[in-house]
Amino acid sequence: LALSGGSPSAAADGTIYAPASDGSIRMLSPDGEQREIRGGSVLAEPLLTDEGILIAGGGDWILYAWNASPPGEGWGQFRGSGMRSGTFPSVYVEYERSAARRDPGFFFREKMAVSDDLGERMAILDELESFPESSAMRREMPWAGLLLEDLVSVGTIRRVDAQRGPLASHPSARARAYLLIGESEDFRSRGLLLDSLKHEDDPAALASGFIALGRLGSDWDGASLRLIARRYRDFIPAGERLTLAAVRALADLVKYNGSLSDPAGYILMDDLLRSPVSRSAGEEVIAVIRGIAAF
Repeated sequence: LALSGGSPSAAADGTIYAPASDGSIRMLSPDGEQREIRGGSVLAEPLLTDEGILIAGGGDWILYAWNASPPGEGWGQFRGSGMRSGTFPSVYVEYERSAARRDPGFFFREKMAVSDDLGERMAILDELESFPESSAMRREMPWAGLLLEDLVSVGTIRRVDAQRGPLASHPSARARAYLLIGESEDFRSRGLLLDSLKHEDDPAALASGFIALGRLGSDWDGASLRLIARRYRDFIPAGERLTLAAVRALADLVKYNGSLSDPAGYILMDDLLRSPVSRSAGEEVIAVIRGIAAF
């Protein structure tokens, strides 16, 4: 197919809705059947809502909608939603902390999330990681984002002289919490990640934070790329784990945004190429940078 350059959408039943260069949308079913739908020359890429409605903007300034199929999990190589899936996910409701504390389940867990006892913090993380996906966690615990905020901010944003003891000594908990935030697909969490990672002093936790920024993807102002480049330099010579996390986050950000969102990306690539890592890690670094150059 001569595609338009827009992002195809994938339905749960395997049907692909691909925007074609002639202004139509081609429906490709798993059995090979191909159909065509039109709507005044579709210019915007088709998006599937959670209700199974396919929507696309036409060149006549009209928004068209068709009954279709529920969206699938999505494809990592296409840009669309937070996971480049071409779907239109439901937005999580943000809870105020005062309102969340009216729920005994939250109040109990909140105290565990900021506890000086590492075992209690790890127990909360075990519970959050027990859900098969982030959406299931949010349905069961709609205030889970507040717990993750506590888990990553204690020891970074909330670090003051009086708290440089136990409260600053749980980078392993922060590392796991960073990854959970990245899996949320909620780009509103990017600000929290950026603020926390500015003060993250553990390279393993920082590596998880880099991966989380890459998974969130959206970097319209280049802030994620600038932070990764700056914090990576803070640890030069960086270890292999941090180097691989930085290059993988770089690849995700370029894949999502379509290009380097800030000139700091060139500085980061130069630093990555100079990093003393194993042969296999070096080959991955070179492959990613070659891919970016050809993007």
